[in-house]
Amino acid sequence: MADESFTELGAPRVRLRRFNPGDLEDFLAYRSSAEIARYQSWDAPYPREAGERFIEGIMSEHPDMPGRWFQFAVELRGTGQMIGDCGAQPLADDPRIVEIGFTLAAGYHGHGYATEAASVLLDYLFTARGKHRVAANCDARNTASARGT
Repeated sequence: MADESFTELGAPRVRLRRFNPGDLEDFLAYRSSAEIARYQSWDAPYPREAGERFIEGIMSEHPDMPGRWFQFAVELRGTGQMIGDCGAQPLADDPRIVEIGFTLAAGYHGHGYATEAASVLLDYLFTARGKHRVAANCDARNTASARGT
C-alpha cells in the first residue's frame, strides 16, 4: 500500500525527501557523469528531457507501491544541497520484500552519506512500512561501494 503521507526521512547529516523541480540541474549533473553511469542502468550524458520527465513523474508517485521504484532525493541537511538519490521497489509478487539502490554525485563519495541514507531508508522500510526483507545489488566493478567506502 502506498505511503501517501510521505514527506521526508531525517538522519544526522542527510535527509531523504520527495524530488521537486528545483532538483533538475543537480540530478542531471550526476546522472550525466560517465563515472557514475558506468555502474547504473543509464548512459551518460543523461538527456534533459528524460530528467524533466523523471522528476515530473516521481513527484506524483508514493513510496511502497508494489512493482514500482520510488526515488528519494538525498539532501545535505546543513546546506539543502541535493547530492543524489535512493530508490526502493517493493516486489510486485511479494511487497514484503524490497529492492533498494542509491546513487550519489561523485564529489560526495567516501564521506559516509550513502551509508547514512541507506540506514535511514532501511529503518523506514522495516519499521514504518513493516517489510520482511530488503535486498541490494552492487556491480562487481564498483569496488568502493562493495567495500562500503
